[in-house]
Amino acid sequence: MKFELSSQSSDSFSSELLLVPLVLQSDAKQSSKSKKSEKGQQDLAKTLSARSVKELKTIDSKYNGQITRKLKALEFTPGPGKKANIQVVKKGEATPLIVRIACLALPKLPTSEIPSEEWRKLGGDLKQAVSGFGAKTATITLHTVDERLHEAALKGLVEGIELSSYTFDRYKKAKQTKKSGLQAVTILSGKRSKSLREIIPNTQAIVSGVALTRDLVNTAPNDLPPSQVVAAARKVASESRGKFRARIYDKKGLKRLKAGSLLAVSQGSDEPPFLIHLQPGAKKRGSNGLRIALVGKGVTFDSGGLSIKTGGGMMEMKCDMAGAACCLGVARALNNLSRKNPLKHEIHIVIPTTENMINGVATRPGDIIRASNGKTIEILNTDAEGRLILADALSYCESFKPDLILDFATLTGACVVALGSDYAGLFANNESVRTAIERAATTSGEPMWALPLAKEYRSQIDSSVADLKNISTSGGPGAIIGALFLQEFIPANTPWAHIDIAGPAFWGKSNEYTPAGGTGFGVRTVIELLYTLEKSAIR
Repeated sequence: MKFELSSQSSDSFSSELLLVPLVLQSDAKQSSKSKKSEKGQQDLAKTLSARSVKELKTIDSKYNGQITRKLKALEFTPGPGKKANIQVVKKGEATPLIVRIACLALPKLPTSEIPSEEWRKLGGDLKQAVSGFGAKTATITLHTVDERLHEAALKGLVEGIELSSYTFDRYKKAKQTKKSGLQAVTILSGKRSKSLREIIPNTQAIVSGVALTRDLVNTAPNDLPPSQVVAAARKVASESRGKFRARIYDKKGLKRLKAGSLLAVSQGSDEPPFLIHLQPGAKKRGSNGLRIALVGKGVTFDSGGLSIKTGGGMMEMKCDMAGAACCLGVARALNNLSRKNPLKHEIHIVIPTTENMINGVATRPGDIIRASNGKTIEILNTDAEGRLILADALSYCESFKPDLILDFATLTGACVVALGSDYAGLFANNESVRTAIERAATTSGEPMWALPLAKEYRSQIDSSVADLKNISTSGGPGAIIGALFLQEFIPANTPWAHIDIAGPAFWGKSNEYTPAGGTGFGVRTVIELLYTLEKSAIR
């Protein structure tokens, strides 16, 4: 998508569609329930901010009051989420302009809240609306908005438009062409700071990472065995301009690492397992930077093993590598972000990848295996395999002494039961880390809900014949049990957070900027976290 940031006034733009965000007065939240006045302009003045009224008047004067008259004819009353589409024609021009009115309830300034999500949804909604009208060019005016919010507005709009532009047509005979739909967007802003200009390419870089994550999750499992996850990781490293280099452990390498837990899960598959480590290139962390490990579960298809899933339960199990895809998406985003905004932290990406299938040598319930940190595990359910492969990956992190570990995994159906498909479950052994992640997730529009690492349930994974068992046989809180199991493999005294993305990683629905299928969940939150997290925050 081509974006242009312009300081021109709203009476000199040229495009097929104009989006006018109207900001509601902070005390006008109930305006949609108020009685309609016969004087439509007075209603607008009472419910909209002064900037919005002024800008609407400026645009309307260009079209001889057509906007106000048509809004009145539609009996349009401003209110949160209210939208209207009208067509106006300038004298001497044959082609009508589509004016899209959208009302926003933004926080009262000054505020510490960054309302990017409202703009993100507005951008995605615009992309869909423009497609419906067949328009290829659009202009968005930010002259209705306080300049202190222009950076958040621009970031959200670009993000929403780009995210909603994603398509996955790899397996479609008739593929969409880039020439169809919206092609160019001009954003009018009186603010012309350097930071504002950099928002567009940096936001597009982040979205490129989300797109990679979505592509990997949406790819059919017959086209994405573990070896292809390795290929994707090698490609990310080769495109990193030295930021990353790939170290790959194959089956022989895993045996040298004594990664018995990952090897056990892979036994039932003809596809070999791998442990991927994207190491940082020559440049290391700054003096105020952290060494951070991003660990992603990479089960490319999960049948459940001998504890086999139902047929319906297997339908979406190509998404069981969404944690791995998220980590690779973060790497691509970091590759594409501006060199003018270098990351001070040192990033390591660790991905255990395998299939969980069934054959004559598949791991059985009752088997006892040994993870690479020496702990023995009694496997009582082969469908609790994600925690097994993560056990070796988390233990492996000890080899490079991280200051912080974040793992992303479609770990438990119990988390979906608890939080649904919109929220990820967040577990952390460090309160400051949890707070920083929650803040980044809120800013990024990727909701997470903190759940406890409740030590009261730890005894439920004690085994009478091994150090641990991989499930609780007495029921209980499955998402918490899974997190407590993973905690057993975190290097001592290392801050860590586990994000269970089983719900939001793959959707059967869609919203303004996220289509059904792989969502790319987690990439935007991690990038936001990496650029806002201070070393002092986890001490």
